[in-house]
Amino acid sequence: MSVETNKKLIRSFYEAIEQENYEALKDFCHQDFVFYPQVDTRFMA
Repeated sequence: MSVETNKKLIRSFYEAIEQENYEALKDFCHQDFVFYPQVDTRFMA
């Protein structure tokens, strides 16, 4: 992976977090990853 491609990937990841776009974050995570955006809210990847 080139440096520029890696930069675009990381930027996309952080943009999804900033926009609270948890559906888009699924593309960045392993299928078994579990993300808790709030302490009491479970989000399956």
